[in-house]
Amino acid sequence: MSTKVKQAIISIGAIFIYIFLGWTIVIPVLVTKFVLDQSFKTRVKKTFICDDNKFYPGLQETPKYFISKKNKLYGAFFTHEGHGPYKGLIIVSHGIGCSHLNYLQVIDYFSRKDYLVFSFDMTGCCLSEGKKGMEGMHRAIIDLKSAILFASTQEEAKGLKVFVFGHSWSGFASACVLNDKEAREKVDALVTIAGFNGYWDLMEEQGARRVGP
Repeated sequence: MSTKVKQAIISIGAIFIYIFLGWTIVIPVLVTKFVLDQSFKTRVKKTFICDDNKFYPGLQETPKYFISKKNKLYGAFFTHEGHGPYKGLIIVSHGIGCSHLNYLQVIDYFSRKDYLVFSFDMTGCCLSEGKKGMEGMHRAIIDLKSAILFASTQEEAKGLKVFVFGHSWSGFASACVLNDKEAREKVDALVTIAGFNGYWDLMEEQGARRVGP
C-alpha cells in the first residue's frame, strides 16, 4: 500500500473520529449544559400579580423559614378565618419558574375545607435563597423532602396526617420523594398533578426547542 493511500486512510479515519466525537459527545454535552443553564441558573423573581393574599379575604399566612441543604427557604402555614379544627396538613409544592403565590387559589380552597396548609418557595424562587437559581430537576426533590420533615414536626401540625399536593416540577418530585424512607414515613398520601416519570425526555424536548433537532 502506497504512502499516499495510507495518508488518505488516516485522514479519513481522523475526520470520522472527529465527527463521531463531535456529534455524539462534545456537541450533546454543550447543548445539555446550555439547556440546563438557561432553564435552571436564573432566579425566579416574578409571579402572577393577581395571586396576592388580598384577593382571598380571610386567608391567613404565618411565615416559617426552614433550611434545605444550606439554603434558607421561605414557607408559611395557611389557615382560613373561622375554619377548623383541621382534618390534616396539606403541603402544596409549586411548579418550575414560579412560587407558592401562584397556588393561592388552591391554598385558599384547601384551607376553606378545614385543612392546615403549608406551602413554600423552592431554592432560587422568589422569597427563598439560592444564588445559583433553581439548580436543576433534582432540587425540587431535595426541597420538598426538607419541607415535609419541617412542616410535619411543627407544633401547628402536631397529630395531623400529612398529605402532599405537587404540581408539574413538584408532581415529579412528590412521587420521587417517596423513595426516601425518612420522608415516606411522614407522608400519608399524595397527589401528583401534571407530573412526569423522568426528566430526560423533558430535557430533550427543551433542547430541540432551543437549538433545533
